[in-house]
Amino acid sequence: MAKTRITLTQKPTFPAPVAIPIPGEKPDVVVFTFKARTRKEFAEWMEALKEKNNVEAIMECVTGWALDDPFTLENVEQFNELYLGAAAAILDKYIAEITQAKLGN
Repeated sequence: MAKTRITLTQKPTFPAPVAIPIPGEKPDVVVFTFKARTRKEFAEWMEALKEKNNVEAIMECVTGWALDDPFTLENVEQFNELYLGAAAAILDKYIAEITQAKLGN
């Protein structure tokens, strides 16, 4: 019998690839490390998201990225300025990952 991966202890983070749009080129995939949240924590975060800017939202759901530059507030601000579609791609992926996991899909 195969061992199940389901436990009652949630990992604090999880990796997920995000296709970052690059103007005039094909998107580039960057692996982000996202914060795990319970259903209640996620609902509260989603409600508070309405009052957040892109950088604040990213800093609240991401703990790292697979880029040469360190994951810092300043670098996230620069990343957000350079790649206009990045924030939407990152947040959409995070929401999809969390809701897929919460829905059991």
